[in-house]
Amino acid sequence: MASTSSFNPNENPGGTQTKAPAPGAKAGRICGIVAIVLALTCVGIPIAIILGIVAIVKTSKAKSLARSYPETYEIPSSSGLILGIVGLCLPVVMLPFAGIVSAIAIPALLSQRIRSRDNALLFQWAQVRSKAGAIAMESGASGGHPLTGDEAINRLLKDPKLSALKNTQNPVDAVLIRGTEPRPGTIALSPAQMMGGNGATCWSVIMRASFGPINAPTLREEKIDLGTLPSTPLYTDEANH
Repeated sequence: MASTSSFNPNENPGGTQTKAPAPGAKAGRICGIVAIVLALTCVGIPIAIILGIVAIVKTSKAKSLARSYPETYEIPSSSGLILGIVGLCLPVVMLPFAGIVSAIAIPALLSQRIRSRDNALLFQWAQVRSKAGAIAMESGASGGHPLTGDEAINRLLKDPKLSALKNTQNPVDAVLIRGTEPRPGTIALSPAQMMGGNGATCWSVIMRASFGPINAPTLREEKIDLGTLPSTPLYTDEANH
């Protein structure tokens, strides 16, 4: 009587046993791909180096495990190892390129930031100039004693709209200050008084602000005349003889 072989469900009909992928092979490939992407974008070069090392280590361990248990695990391809090596070499190649890009991009970003702050300060300058011009017109049209520089500056400093302006350089600092030396992001107001040859007195307010980079600022200055007080004529009584 012929003997019949027992059925083994773990064996393939062709007699070959299915082998599982070696643990770590897939993770090595993924780490290698991510390392290459980070190296090419120049945003994560240190992380790319670490992931490249991880890809090489995991792929090497997966190969070693597959050789130790050939009946259980299939030997992984060298793709993870190659990707890891490329992920390690690319940062070295990309470092000079990253330096060139940084040398171009960083000054451009700083210049754009300075330009945006200057534009904001110019807008604030126009607001203060408009209010100072209105005060000067009111002072000159009063027909009496024009405002002095200190009086006009007090009105500007107490104006609620001007007090609400935000300093673009230092948010905790005010935009309008009293003085002759403007700080970054401020508009300095100082009084001025000039005596004419005929004895008349002219009062004015001088606006000053610094534009451009802090290490090499450009000073802008403008004078707003508030009015002139004519000289008082002197009368003398002479005895008639």
